[in-house]
Amino acid sequence: MDIVFRDSNSIFFRTTGQLEWFKVGNLFEKEKLMCTHRKTIVRLLLVMLLCFSPVLVNAAAAADGLQKKQTSPVAMTLDLLLCRPLGMVATLTGGAVFVVSAPFSALGGNIGDAWDSLVVTPAQYTFSRPLGEFDK
Repeated sequence: MDIVFRDSNSIFFRTTGQLEWFKVGNLFEKEKLMCTHRKTIVRLLLVMLLCFSPVLVNAAAAADGLQKKQTSPVAMTLDLLLCRPLGMVATLTGGAVFVVSAPFSALGGNIGDAWDSLVVTPAQYTFSRPLGEFDK
């Protein structure tokens, strides 16, 4: 682009054999128009990203298996008030039964199995499982 003529209000450029006229200001009209289009495109892309991000997050979570099912409040209450105390009783009872059966289990060579069955399994059910989930 060659500047052909310039005065206080306008500039004439020669591009591809023809004269183009621009107003003088902070930005030339053509640049203003291009800048406006760029801003519009960027805004549109940001709006689309914000609109579709929940969809993308849900799709990714479903693909990864990260969706957690909601446990009902009734199940959580029953677990807290009924199953957890019974699990503690089962753990203590299993510990007492293990102490009584330990000599016999040692003779049979299955003391580890007796410990796991009588103490570890009730303790895991009572203390390791999430509240309200009974299948773990």
